[in-house]
Amino acid sequence: MGAKLRVKRKVIKQGHNTYTLTLPIKWANSQGVKAGAEIDVIEQGKTLIINAENNKESFGKIEIDITGLPNQLIWRFISSAYRAGYDEIKINFGGIEDDKERFLEFSHDMTDWIYRGELPKKSSLKLTALDAVQAIINRFIGVEITEQRPNYVIVKQFGEISYNEFGNALRRIQMLLVSTGDDILTAIDKNDLSVLKSIHMIDTNLDRFEDYCLRVLSVKGYEDYKKTPAMYSTIFLLEMVGDEYKRIAQHALIESKNYGKPALVFFKDINSQIEAYNELFYSPTKQKAIKIFENDHELAETVKKLYPLGNNYEKELLHHLKKIARFMISLTELAIDLKCESCFAVKN
Repeated sequence: MGAKLRVKRKVIKQGHNTYTLTLPIKWANSQGVKAGAEIDVIEQGKTLIINAENNKESFGKIEIDITGLPNQLIWRFISSAYRAGYDEIKINFGGIEDDKERFLEFSHDMTDWIYRGELPKKSSLKLTALDAVQAIINRFIGVEITEQRPNYVIVKQFGEISYNEFGNALRRIQMLLVSTGDDILTAIDKNDLSVLKSIHMIDTNLDRFEDYCLRVLSVKGYEDYKKTPAMYSTIFLLEMVGDEYKRIAQHALIESKNYGKPALVFFKDINSQIEAYNELFYSPTKQKAIKIFENDHELAETVKKLYPLGNNYEKELLHHLKKIARFMISLTELAIDLKCESCFAVKN
């Protein structure tokens, strides 16, 4: 990468509502920019990024090697490259013989086993290393495998990463979390094992939207660019909430008959906190923020009373619900960071 050349340009006013800025001729010629050409101008706070490469940002290539990685890190290495916004990812995984023991034991829901670092007791579908990587890539939005060999694949982005769908994806995440909590609670009450089993697929859908949102933030930034870190943290914590719900569903498949009514009432109250957070996020007021913190204090007092009286199965459930409660307070604090100018700040 060449040295960055910093130049100053004067802003010229043209007409009543237009300012123009000249481009360095050497740079324009080197990028093939001609009069009348269209280029991208990206706003990032006080910074404007002028991009001449085919009307889209280029975040380059990366090569990663998952050979010999522990199972729980395979997913993380690949998803990290995707979230970072790279246009092209080459994934090396060694020869088929090197990794066949690692991959042949994964079943049809192998991506979940990879993420958790566990293996199913029985395998209903044998997979090669190439099949396993393909299954992971299929969960990502906007990329595809364009080249595959016995010991590597190349993944490329198709189309442009757009901020237009970020808001829709974020709202989808928040709505899915509300429905997931309600579905698990109803399934426990009715002993509906089929719903509890389906939570895995819902969490997979959550991960798809979360990974996409993080990729957009890496490439485009948040609409208020200086708040990009706060929004990145928000998406990450929403992912953690979804993971806790998935673990509750997995536990409930075996132990739901051992949950007493007080623990399930506490579960319902936790679900209500998520709904309250969503209302705060999209229509923020100080009163809504205060109510969430007041509810959290009441929940903390309730769980102190429930935990010593619960059986081991209820304590496991309460453990996951307490973690969700902590995440919701952190998310509320981040919502205040994101929305402070529009609602919480004093207006002069």
